[in-house]
Amino acid sequence: MMKSIILLLVFLLCQLNSYSQDIDGYKIADSIVCSKNIYNVDSVFKCNIKKIKKKLAFKNKIRIKDPNTKEFLSVYIDMSGNNIPFDTPYDFIVSKEELSILENWYDRNRNNITPEILHDFYMRYYLYYVDDQDYEKFVNKLNVIRNLFK
Repeated sequence: MMKSIILLLVFLLCQLNSYSQDIDGYKIADSIVCSKNIYNVDSVFKCNIKKIKKKLAFKNKIRIKDPNTKEFLSVYIDMSGNNIPFDTPYDFIVSKEELSILENWYDRNRNNITPEILHDFYMRYYLYYVDDQDYEKFVNKLNVIRNLFK
């Protein structure tokens, strides 16, 4: 009787753990930390780079489907001017070489990226109901910031 109760508890714990993961197998809490914690720029970059590295461990190229990682890559492309190929309009294809370029760019620009700058680049993707003039001013501000990066 005790053995069956223990097996049932182990089974239930495993089931609960599986519900706390997203489609790519990452814990949901990790995804939130990666893209929403803009108080620490280093953690945003390192967490997302680490997630991509894990997936690239056994492959040369991977398709990014996790929405938080895609959002991060969109922000990186916008900040750096570097491009990452798309498989479809919504999925990035990342290779080890492109990840290396991302890491090198971040290492060179680490000191120039403040939480406020990173927040502004993330906010660009959430400005839907803004008047055209305000949006243009915001984009011009981002262009000036982008020119600071090497």
